[in-house]
Amino acid sequence: MRLLFLTPEPTLQHRVQVLLDEDDGVVVAAASTADALRHVRAGRFDAAIVDARKRAYATFAGELAEARTLPILALLDRATAGSARDLLAAGVADVIELSWIEPLLVRRLLPLIPASAEGEPTPKRRAQRLRKQDVIIGESPALNAVMRQIDMVARSHIGVLVRGETGTGKELVARTLHRSSSRRGAAFVVANCTALPEPLFENELFGHERGAYTGADRRRDGLISAAEGGTLLLDEIGDVSAGIQAKLLRLLQFHEYKRIGGSVTLKADVRIMATTHRDLRRLVTEGSFRQDLYYRLNTLEIVLPPLRERLQDIPLLADHFVRLFGAKNARPEGEPLPRLTAEALRYLQSHDWPGNILELENAVNRCLVMATGSVIDASDIDLVGAGVSQLDTPRAALEILEPDLNKPFAEQKAAVVERFERSYLQRLLELTGGNLSRASQVAQHERKSLWRLLKKYAIDPAAFR
Repeated sequence: MRLLFLTPEPTLQHRVQVLLDEDDGVVVAAASTADALRHVRAGRFDAAIVDARKRAYATFAGELAEARTLPILALLDRATAGSARDLLAAGVADVIELSWIEPLLVRRLLPLIPASAEGEPTPKRRAQRLRKQDVIIGESPALNAVMRQIDMVARSHIGVLVRGETGTGKELVARTLHRSSSRRGAAFVVANCTALPEPLFENELFGHERGAYTGADRRRDGLISAAEGGTLLLDEIGDVSAGIQAKLLRLLQFHEYKRIGGSVTLKADVRIMATTHRDLRRLVTEGSFRQDLYYRLNTLEIVLPPLRERLQDIPLLADHFVRLFGAKNARPEGEPLPRLTAEALRYLQSHDWPGNILELENAVNRCLVMATGSVIDASDIDLVGAGVSQLDTPRAALEILEPDLNKPFAEQKAAVVERFERSYLQRLLELTGGNLSRASQVAQHERKSLWRLLKKYAIDPAAFR
């Protein structure tokens, strides 16, 4: 993929090059309209990005678009967003505001790139790239409010607490903040606060010294060290124990920590973010969450709307998942992806989505796997199956499974247990990378018994390695 980028600002050029992976193509920068015109005449480009804030550049974008030389994506400030109408009328393919360049550039650019010519991105490649970029998708008022918050705080170093229901994309928001910050060149590391019991979580987070405990035959760095210079995300912080809360407080307050068994205090150059689906204020009132830790975490809070409050984003999200899973399912070369009909989209928008975006993702994936024709209609969508497959806990299973008094108690209980066991095993193997010994340790469950459960549900640990 070859892109022409017309801008006089080196910093903006760098931002775009960071967003576009090097192995996905070449970005040729031009500092003037004369340079851009020379590049257009000398070589073939798949698309052009034009910094259209200056009148001369905007005029050039319009002229290039009118000549139908190549698709144009124009960048504008909020203050000049009114001129977007003129650019679109001149034939520019799309316009985005500079403040939204991180979350929207890839999402808006990829559909402009042709996928048929030799050496250009195939639909599979484009879909993989969409996934790789992890872009936030949607243009509803509720999501726009979140995007404005992200834009305001992204380039700072303050801590951020992202709160929202399960499946709303909390980690994705944190990743977007990291990619938009000066720390984007370093690692983004996730510490899952719910997956491990306290001793193992402490070991994963802080690391240990040699001889710290039986079996610690060498020093091991933890996730804090892995995130040095970058961002550490404490995922589902509301579920950590009181002991871990005390140790996290020192990390947040002084950016200091010690490895287990160590006496040396280490400095942590990390930006710390956290996510939670729980109401931490209520937990503080109940006494199960430290008030001082809450205030350290909640320098700024971003609250994500549930999908039922942004139903107009469902067509965009569904289209994204069709492209993503259509590529993953390796459809025959040249075969078009199934299309969701208007009736199917209306049906999706009529659902409450208790599992939020995760539930929608799963529903679209199921449709694509089962699709036999060129379209997916409302009758092809199994929302009940999509919701049940996202269960995390037996409590969630009981909430979703309505008791049927015409069926035996034992039968319904077995169904709930099966769903929980299957979901737990899959999450466990994702966490441990398919390592059965470590999975047995984390689950505190005998290895042989764990293996029998995996065979029962035909789950192959190798698929998670």
